[in-house]
Amino acid sequence: MNLFKRLAFQLLFLMPLLLSPEAKSQSAVLKVITDRFQKYVRDYPWEDVFIHTDRSEYISGEQLWFSAYVIDRQRNKPSDASRIVYVELLNSSNSPIVRKRVSALKGSGSGEMYLPDTLATGNYFIRAYTSSMKNFLPENCFTMELNIYNAITTKNNTTILKRKEAGTSALLRESNYQSSSISGFNPELIQFTGDTLGFLITTDENFRSANRNSCLIFIHTRGNINYSGTVSLPGAKTRYYVPGSLLMPGINHITFFDSNGQPISEKYLFNRFRMDQAFLPDVKDSFSRREKVSIGLSLPVADEESFLHANLSFSAVPYAGKAEEQDLTGYLVLGSEFGQLPDEIVFSNIDTLQGNDLGNTIPGIKSRWINWSAILSDTEQTMKYPAEKEDHYISGRLVSKESGLPVAGEYLFLSIPGKNAIFQYSRTDKGGNFIFSVPVSDAVNDIIIQPETVDKDYSVELISTFAEPGKPENLIESTSENEVPGYIYRWGANYQVNRIYGISNTKITETPPVGLPEPRRFYGKPDISILMDDYIKLPVMDEVFFELIPGVSMKTRRSKTEIILIGSSEYLTYSKPPVLMIDGVIISDAALIANLDPEIVEKIDVNRERYIVGDYIFYGLVNVITRAGDFSNVTLPDYAVRLKYKVFDPVLTFSFPDYSAVNTGPDKTPDFRNTLYWNPSVKPSKDGKVSVEFWTSDLPGDYVINIQGFSGDGKPVSIRKIITVR
Repeated sequence: MNLFKRLAFQLLFLMPLLLSPEAKSQSAVLKVITDRFQKYVRDYPWEDVFIHTDRSEYISGEQLWFSAYVIDRQRNKPSDASRIVYVELLNSSNSPIVRKRVSALKGSGSGEMYLPDTLATGNYFIRAYTSSMKNFLPENCFTMELNIYNAITTKNNTTILKRKEAGTSALLRESNYQSSSISGFNPELIQFTGDTLGFLITTDENFRSANRNSCLIFIHTRGNINYSGTVSLPGAKTRYYVPGSLLMPGINHITFFDSNGQPISEKYLFNRFRMDQAFLPDVKDSFSRREKVSIGLSLPVADEESFLHANLSFSAVPYAGKAEEQDLTGYLVLGSEFGQLPDEIVFSNIDTLQGNDLGNTIPGIKSRWINWSAILSDTEQTMKYPAEKEDHYISGRLVSKESGLPVAGEYLFLSIPGKNAIFQYSRTDKGGNFIFSVPVSDAVNDIIIQPETVDKDYSVELISTFAEPGKPENLIESTSENEVPGYIYRWGANYQVNRIYGISNTKITETPPVGLPEPRRFYGKPDISILMDDYIKLPVMDEVFFELIPGVSMKTRRSKTEIILIGSSEYLTYSKPPVLMIDGVIISDAALIANLDPEIVEKIDVNRERYIVGDYIFYGLVNVITRAGDFSNVTLPDYAVRLKYKVFDPVLTFSFPDYSAVNTGPDKTPDFRNTLYWNPSVKPSKDGKVSVEFWTSDLPGDYVINIQGFSGDGKPVSIRKIITVR
């Protein structure tokens, strides 16, 4: 070890001994800030969603195709923490037109929306989010403006309902952006290069005296700590430098704290991503009509496991004079962390932000995720909406029909009938709210929800799993003759031709639901299980219970039927009646079992002992399982709700013509596609190779190929290529 290294090592070893009490105190404060920051980021992760649509302009009556990407904000890579993406089409007054729940596997999913042909010409909005993102709404969601035109009513002077346009600063002020700084302390950015980040910090004597001539600095990017330390303030002006190599690519959020650990100023700086060599698609520039387009692409190869997250979506649409604004790479810089920013900022050229204090570019910019008041608060925060990875959550409210008021402290039951039924209970809070979970699958669930108490006039109200759209923004009517671009009339004519000839780009793919393995009985192994086929056929259920089921008594007194259990240990009847079920659904009237035809009964399970599910106690249980196992032989009471529920909406497939040589004879059907090609899920091979093929149409012109998604190593991919059809 040379002399310099030895001295440096000894100095480093002696530093804790040389620190002043004030320095040690500030080190402790900085540790508290760091610990709380890390806990907050871990407990309250921020997800983002990006939506890639085939186009940004449509004709009413067309199909809108989209891919959904779920992103872990901290890692800036695909997230598998949420399996469901909520996608909505809103009109200009924020009313939902179409709503979809989309399955997202390994961070990506896809879907489509039929745009009703009655939609008026105007601007509409795609909004997308996951369940956990609802905790941070309205900021934490993806939004993108779409223009939809009605082919029948569109004219040169069509009146279009639009959201009121305003300058960037006005939009941000309306979003309640606030600057965070105090008097007597002003940090000014003086240098920001790849090597150095420099500040000129101006302070007054009062600030320096109150803070022992120092402050703290804390820098993170998307929840990842880059740097923290103590800044000495010997005079009115102090230059302070941070090595640029410590700063991660993306938005560097810089917070200055006083000596007590209270935030006093925040800055946001963009550090350019160190991008790999651009991925250039292998495709020629010019094509004939009805010619095959072959696209080849090579992505960086990582380990085999990482390819589980690799996914690309491809679109090929008419080029309308500008490339489609959708850009995953650019969107990930700001995402939804900084609120609902104007499209010109979110989808801007991110390189123009390099080295800038974003407080000047985006006045009042502030992170909606990293909230120092929440981070430093001693109050534990709660997440109202959990992430939906294994389970999907259904919520509602129990109210009194008479008063309309919520009912607190009451049990409700959820059942999915079956020979091995699913059963859950929930207890209402003070607002009458309850919540249940169903497995995340593509199976159709037959769900029955009912209150435990049936002799009161209760009503079960289900709450939509979609978030409230929020307040509509100010609207204006635009009647400018330039509102409708000329190519829209061609698109409208194309739509009408396809409609006349019955041409559709939608293909229904029949795929059986994957579903889940058969559930286990929630009440475990029963004490008694009677298979009806093992015994002689009896005419009525009274005789079945009398002859076949020991320790269970069915009695009818004064037109009221009761089923009573005798405890196997004490041989005494319980003070409370047993829970009675048909196909795993709780019933309140034993006569429903007594009136069943024994011919339709397959099995009877009995638990004579008390059985506990969570904190709910069954004082015995009798479950009559029919051969159908679907609770179809009982009329549902008024106090119960039954619904066929599918967690995911079905996914259709985009279809396009095949003009290859294998097809015999010329196809005289006109081909006027407004979307040449759409594929929401293109997976690269293990060597990173991607190959896509489709055919051009009868319409000459320029087309833009738009590729969005993630490569095998989790890096975002945004590629555009313009081709010409002659």
